[in-house]
Amino acid sequence: MATILAGCILAFVIMDMLQYAGTPAGSDTTKSLLVIPPGQGFNTSLAALDKAGFISHPLKFKIVARYKG
Repeated sequence: MATILAGCILAFVIMDMLQYAGTPAGSDTTKSLLVIPPGQGFNTSLAALDKAGFISHPLKFKIVARYKG
């Protein structure tokens, strides 16, 4: 029973991540600029994107970015 539950949870997480990866960030057409300096680390850039409101789910973004490269 625990194996079935774990499989269902894993399937849900994978489907959620695929949906997140294929969904546009939003429908706001306001132009914004965020400068990411050369050499800035991924986690620092991720924090800047989150703080500026460009992403809504930093952990999901991080997972998808690491997966897609």
